[in-house]
Amino acid sequence: MATQEPSSSDAVLLPSIAATSPTVIVKVGTEGKEYILHTELLKHHSGYFRGALSGAFKETDDGVIPITDIDTDAFDTFVDWIYRGITTFEPSSSGKQLFNAYNSYILADRLLVPGLKSALLGSYCELFSGKSHKRPACRAIVELFRNLAEDDPLLRLCVDVWATRKAIYKLKDFEKDEASSLPQSFFVRLMLRMNELGQNPPSVGTFKREDYSERVRLDG
Repeated sequence: MATQEPSSSDAVLLPSIAATSPTVIVKVGTEGKEYILHTELLKHHSGYFRGALSGAFKETDDGVIPITDIDTDAFDTFVDWIYRGITTFEPSSSGKQLFNAYNSYILADRLLVPGLKSALLGSYCELFSGKSHKRPACRAIVELFRNLAEDDPLLRLCVDVWATRKAIYKLKDFEKDEASSLPQSFFVRLMLRMNELGQNPPSVGTFKREDYSERVRLDG
């Protein structure tokens, strides 16, 4: 299991402080799944919740924060991470688990949780630099490019993996149909990267975790 960075800020939050802080109900998904969470943990790790719990959002007046347009499995990953300090995503995870990890990364970006993004990104680097020859699926690339900023390090990693493995020449039959949905911006970046790397690109293993860093976004 991947470990998290200590926090999304430089300060360390003591468990005794987190566990004795007030709680808030976060209602997630279209069915409104309820999570009862400690406010100090939420504020410590998430810029989004720091804003929500500062009184900036009227939805918190009754002690409930509704977020109806996100996936509950991805939010489970976020909750497990802030309480346990680990993610359950591993290089041996199934395709379904990998896709949920992508959704969790998108959620972490939306909720301004750089620590979780970093932990997941480290797992992706480990996964794609291994001998499994795995690469981001077409549908995952579609979602990532739709929801992340163009300079996000995970997008750069996706492009690098496809370029170094010459994935465009190795598509399976079902992938050829899915490839028609890939965004133009991905194809442009892929062609430019393949041109930069040349006919004999380095292996994915030469790309290290430190090659993929992100400027921390400041929350309001």
